Amino acid sequence: MIHALKTTPKYFEDVISGKKPFEVRKNDRDFRVCDYVALNEYDIDKPERERYSGRSALLQISYILDNAEYCKDGYVVLGLAPCAVTTKDGLDVREIAAVCLRQPAQVLYGQARGGTEGAE
Repeated sequence: MIHALKTTPKYFEDVISGKKPFEVRKNDRDFRVCDYVALNEYDIDKPERERYSGRSALLQISYILDNAEYCKDGYVVLGLAPCAVTTKDGLDVREIAAVCLRQPAQVLYGQARGGTEGAE
């Protein structure tokens, strides 16, 4: 399953830079490990027709923290492994998903996360 989510420019930048490998989200969807999150950069301060920048990031959910001791009621923390970052003119989403399915933790912009050695 791919969950399409909006995110502000600051948090989008932090995710694609690798500084923020997680999302804190309301648990109003059936999030599951191995699902995908399509983060779409969205700026509420721009005119309505310009709010979506066209930049997006496809990430795979690698971990879900759903513990009342650490999470506000009704919220979860999603651990994310990046698959691809695109612009309006970037990669086709079907191509990105195919790559993620073959190499779930492979980062297409030059970094690999642990656990990909020997993956087919």
